[in-house]
Amino acid sequence: KDNELFVYDAIEIVVQGLGLIADQKLLNVIDVYENGREADLDEVMEILLVIDRLLASHPNHNLQRWVDFARSWGETSSEKQYYESNAKRLITTWGGDPVNDYSGRVWSGLIRDYYVPRWINYYKDPNGNKKQGMRDWEENWIKTPGVSSISPYENPLQVAMETFAKYYKDKY
Repeated sequence: KDNELFVYDAIEIVVQGLGLIADQKLLNVIDVYENGREADLDEVMEILLVIDRLLASHPNHNLQRWVDFARSWGETSSEKQYYESNAKRLITTWGGDPVNDYSGRVWSGLIRDYYVPRWINYYKDPNGNKKQGMRDWEENWIKTPGVSSISPYENPLQVAMETFAKYYKDKY
């Protein structure tokens, strides 16, 4: 049991550090993009997917648990879908403009199913109608039932340590 707590703490610490790195890299991508150059999201998306999979090994940071709990309040299929959509809205677009992401979470499932595709869709919007295209995409995600599944890392502690070393090798 103590070993599990250590692993969960290590996951949270590494996820926090990786999140800071991803945020900085994303700001750089935004800067490049807004100055009219082609932006490369690949490394940022790779970091976010590592975070997502690490969190799949943590008992408390999981979109599937949130969705299952919300659906459990419904008695009919339409009620279950209603509660799931409300639960998804609460942690994504709740509040609308200008407080979108006000109640955002760093959870496995939410990162890979919502944040990663949202950033990719934003930068690949061929119509140049990014804001409305984003809102339409978000609403579609909220109303689409389910969460994709992913297997946690077999040894999340090892992955956490290796990933930490990769991005923080010059700092420690």
